[in-house]
Amino acid sequence: MLDVYTEIEEELAKEGNLYRIHYAKEVFEQKRGHVSSAVECYMKEFGVTEEEASIGLCRQASDAWKDINESLLLPNAVSRTVLTRIHCITCAIDVVYKYGDGYTAPDDTLKNLIASTLIEQVPL
Repeated sequence: MLDVYTEIEEELAKEGNLYRIHYAKEVFEQKRGHVSSAVECYMKEFGVTEEEASIGLCRQASDAWKDINESLLLPNAVSRTVLTRIHCITCAIDVVYKYGDGYTAPDDTLKNLIASTLIEQVPL
């Protein structure tokens, strides 16, 4: 069943409508008895539709990135070295979960990202 979703996901990504497959996967996981998703929790907490919840969560993520980036620019009690490492880990986590975690929906996306970062040379 997930193979069908992967094919649909690739087609929707080409069209720029990738968010739609996220909802289909969520429905599938909920039928399997998995825990509530962030979208469902947001919907319950604020009494909004699924689309509004998704927009709200994207807004929260965007605001969090702004806070993280701003903290790197301002003087801080924490050393720049520590903040830079936290920022790098946060970026890695964002990439891993933005493009699928490679565990619950294994495909070559995460493997290709890691290979392009660590193995393949950048042409000069």
